[in-house]
Amino acid sequence: MPGASGIEISGSGVVHKSDSGCVVLGVAGDDAVEKAYTEITARAAAAGSGTPERVLVETMAPGLAEVIIGLKRDPTFGAVVLVGLGGIFTEALKDFVLRLCPVTEPEALGMFKELQGFPFLAGARGKTAL
Repeated sequence: MPGASGIEISGSGVVHKSDSGCVVLGVAGDDAVEKAYTEITARAAAAGSGTPERVLVETMAPGLAEVIIGLKRDPTFGAVVLVGLGGIFTEALKDFVLRLCPVTEPEALGMFKELQGFPFLAGARGKTAL
């Protein structure tokens, strides 16, 4: 994969993946990806979750903050999209917005403006806006 990647377990019983060492950022090169995979799967097992259902390898995008964007098919409501502050802030702040699909691009972008942390994303206190 070109550039740096982030690697993390997914779908396992480890709740705080970064605290358990099950997230590795800035991984570059095939050998480093393989090493990180071996390390995080071992850490997941040590945390009591067994073998992870999946391991995500994603190209890291340069930026100033992490956001979470998710889609889930709820058995009652159908497809639901989520946006919020990402990384450790996802659980710590629980600052997210949900919408039933379909969601247009302007609606999706507008969801970020509803976040309590939007000023941070918009460049608060002289920081560059995302």
